Amino acid sequence: MNRDLTEYTTWWLNYKHQCSLNHTGSSGAMEVQGIQEMFNRGVDKYDLKYTTYIGDSDSSCYSTIAEAKPYGPDVSIVK
Repeated sequence: MNRDLTEYTTWWLNYKHQCSLNHTGSSGAMEVQGIQEMFNRGVDKYDLKYTTYIGDSDSSCYSTIAEAKPYGPDVSIVK
């Protein structure tokens, strides 16, 4: 075994990430759920409000987050 592969194998065995299932449903629904969690986490952790959304045009994330009004009725989120 070459040195690089040995070092990688050692690293992988000691530090590999343990993934767990944290979403049930379609990938589109997962994207929407993820963006909602990020917007809410900004307020919870950092007292930060995202007011601009940048994303792909084939996603329903923007419409979902804009309709949800996570920061109340007086704070708009623009695309």
